Amino acid sequence: MKSIAFKSSFNHLDEIRRYVDERCQEIHQCKEEFSSFMQLAVHEIFCNLVKHGYNNSINGDIVIQGQVFGDGIRFDILDNGVSFYKKQASLTDNFREHGFGCFLVARIADNISYISKSPYHPRNRLTIFKNHH
Repeated sequence: MKSIAFKSSFNHLDEIRRYVDERCQEIHQCKEEFSSFMQLAVHEIFCNLVKHGYNNSINGDIVIQGQVFGDGIRFDILDNGVSFYKKQASLTDNFREHGFGCFLVARIADNISYISKSPYHPRNRLTIFKNHH
């Protein structure tokens, strides 16, 4: 699994999109649209971590790990910020105000899992997986 670490700054968004695209290109016959959707999903997750997990502080650490599995790809996004609680973000919220990023990620990914940091898990871990159809 290839990983890359960033500070919690919006200045890294171009690097993140390049990293996601490079991982997607490891899939045989990966289409540009597939890579663009995955870039959008990881971009939204990163932005939410900077804004909500680290309250716009540039001192947080975020690690992104990407791995290809056959015709699919998995990204793990790890952080030490404030944990995300699903009940705080409803997919039926008024998207004009907030919550549209969560909706987009849920629509793009085929599978999403989240583990909050705890004594057993030193970091929050959000995992998204998408099949390349």
